[in-house]
Amino acid sequence: MCGAAEERLNLSTRPALGLRRGCCRHHDSSSSRLRDLVFSHWVQESSLRAAEGLREYQLKVLSATQANVNALFEYAHDLLQAQSMSELVDVSTTHSRHQLEMMAEQTRELADSAQKIATETTRPLASAFGSQGAQMS
Repeated sequence: MCGAAEERLNLSTRPALGLRRGCCRHHDSSSSRLRDLVFSHWVQESSLRAAEGLREYQLKVLSATQANVNALFEYAHDLLQAQSMSELVDVSTTHSRHQLEMMAEQTRELADSAQKIATETTRPLASAFGSQGAQMS
């Protein structure tokens, strides 16, 4: 018997049934340990997803950095090949436009990646709190 059912028993009938106040402590303790274990699993899963997401994010940052460095060397090469001032201006304009487009795309990719990390990382915890809330209702 647990909780309210135990409280409904008359104090005089408890000894006759072999019951004592607080007979469900073992049940409460086991339930608490199980809940802690399940929650710990959700936290570990969330941490694992965060680490995987961070690794993917770092790879994207590295890739963007490499693309930017390559573009810089290409720009330097094109500047050295320019024969006139108008060619220098044209190379600079083209490079600037290309860099702005590339930076906008890289920013979108990194923002999408960060959003994915946030969503994937919080999903296990959200489901943990969602199921905890459902159990409490």
